[in-house]
Amino acid sequence: MTAPLVYVLVINWNGRAHLRECFDSLLASSHPNAKFLLVDNGSIDDSVDYMKREFGYEKRIEILRIEKNAGWSGGNNAGIEYALRAGADYIFLLNNDTATGPDAIAHLVAAAEADARIGALAPKILLYDHPQLLNSVGLDAALTGAAWDRGLGQKDGPEWNEVRSVAGVCGAAMFLRAGVLRETGLLPSDFEIYLDDLDLCLRIWSAGYTIQTCPAAVIRHKFSATMGEGKWARRKYYLNTRNRLRVILRNYPATHATRILGHYVHAECRAIGRAVLDGAFSCAWAHIRASASGLLYLPHALKARRARGGPKGSFWGLLRSDVHFFPGVEIPGGSTVKDEMRV
Repeated sequence: MTAPLVYVLVINWNGRAHLRECFDSLLASSHPNAKFLLVDNGSIDDSVDYMKREFGYEKRIEILRIEKNAGWSGGNNAGIEYALRAGADYIFLLNNDTATGPDAIAHLVAAAEADARIGALAPKILLYDHPQLLNSVGLDAALTGAAWDRGLGQKDGPEWNEVRSVAGVCGAAMFLRAGVLRETGLLPSDFEIYLDDLDLCLRIWSAGYTIQTCPAAVIRHKFSATMGEGKWARRKYYLNTRNRLRVILRNYPATHATRILGHYVHAECRAIGRAVLDGAFSCAWAHIRASASGLLYLPHALKARRARGGPKGSFWGLLRSDVHFFPGVEIPGGSTVKDEMRV
């Protein structure tokens, strides 16, 4: 009997420096039926030529070249469509700055094959330079639409080896059942960056599937906590803030609208007030702009909800009401991840 076909999509933009280790680790995989697709997102370095030169002999490696950077969602969507046409049973979205354990894919397939209700799986992602510390074991999400990596910066241990339901999967290493994607649709291409992984996961829950952790599957990730500086940092902060509201409008149950609105308004008022007190006026303005943008986006969200029909499942019990945003954590190297950041 042929093992399920797994397409591993490695999203890449000018990331030649990461490709050797990433693909060497994938080629060492114990799963017998896997294809490894480099999704090159308009790189202007020699990533594609490098892959052809260094891995041209390897039939399991394929290359999809996108002429213009389509963003994380757009690039991955192109790769997903490619994999679906090729008959993939499972699709594994993977950042290029990762190293995959040799039995990780096999563990993910085994878990998915054991329960047809599973739509997505979250592997255990460790910090690359500090593998005793966690990067992510799934996503937590709040009533405000915020999401963050479960366990980020915490020490790995037996308590993280329990299989459990989670709201979502970190986009750095996201294992998906192909048939479910045909039902739910792909990543939201209009998010640009941030929370597009959560949006897809909530739609998987609503379609009647579950999302579980798979801690036996271990990935190491060169996690970055920086938002950059200047105009780009302000842009990313705005997108994160805007997309929280889009996640709510597209996915959160209308039956709980009053409670959701109360939490959202309370959180926004506090965030704006804190930004003003701190002199971070660009952040305060980002929250105001994001709320206004949400009103304009509402017709699109309602259209998407109608197209999906009524929910067959629910993630409501997984949303956190005790916090509005990620409470923050210090990670090695002096970086601080706080507020709404999840990179």
